[in-house]
Amino acid sequence: MKTLLCLMAGGAAIAAATYGAAAPGERQPGPPPEAVAACSGKADGDKVTLTLPDGRTLAGTCHLQDGVLAARPAPPAEAVAACEGKVQGDPVSFAAPGGHTVSATCQLMDGVLAARPAGGPPPR
Repeated sequence: MKTLLCLMAGGAAIAAATYGAAAPGERQPGPPPEAVAACSGKADGDKVTLTLPDGRTLAGTCHLQDGVLAARPAPPAEAVAACEGKVQGDPVSFAAPGGHTVSATCQLMDGVLAARPAGGPPPR
């Protein structure tokens, strides 16, 4: 019986490694499940409400990427305000939630000009 359990556990580990499953405590590659769920039955470009695991909600837009339709949250108000009166490509900085200053570039995201940090969104 112990041999069978060890073989099953080993097979599960191999399957996880083969199919790109995340190890315990690590994030699975690709969009989070709640982003995919928000776009279930929707089309690319549809506006949706994304419900996060902690119960908070965000406005977003469904985007098809690598064959997966998932919600991408709208840029935060601070990022939009930083680009008021600017054009795409202009460098800006703004105070992010949490109080740190973020350096970014104005980019068009879902039809809205907003500051996009070079390394991705700032920590919360």
